Amino acid sequence: MLEVLVSILVLAVIAPLFAMLMFSYMNLISIENHSKEWDMFSIQFQQEVASLMVESNTSQSITFIKDEAKVVFAKYGTILRKTVNGTGHEIHLTGLNHLNISRNGDLITMEVGFKNGTIKKSIFYTAPDE
Repeated sequence: MLEVLVSILVLAVIAPLFAMLMFSYMNLISIENHSKEWDMFSIQFQQEVASLMVESNTSQSITFIKDEAKVVFAKYGTILRKTVNGTGHEIHLTGLNHLNISRNGDLITMEVGFKNGTIKKSIFYTAPDE
């Protein structure tokens, strides 16, 4: 009888600790995924916009001109998507809580807040205005 009580006591102590360990691990994975996603987006975005000219921007979107095409990066719900001439809808970032885009000459500052609380900010360079 004593062995059964000790076994139940050990199980009652270990089960919540195991659940807490799993929750912490999932939280860590989520943070790492958004960091990798942001890093990949930043590299790709800089390469793409380096040759584009900014037409206009708001805090939630930015519009570029490439030849005759309008390239728009905009927050839509919890994603950042890219459209070209209103079509395409390529998803570039997911799990967004907020987005703030500002422009100062040829520099674009983008700050992104993810749903897990992670905030990322970068400055990107565009083609000079002609």
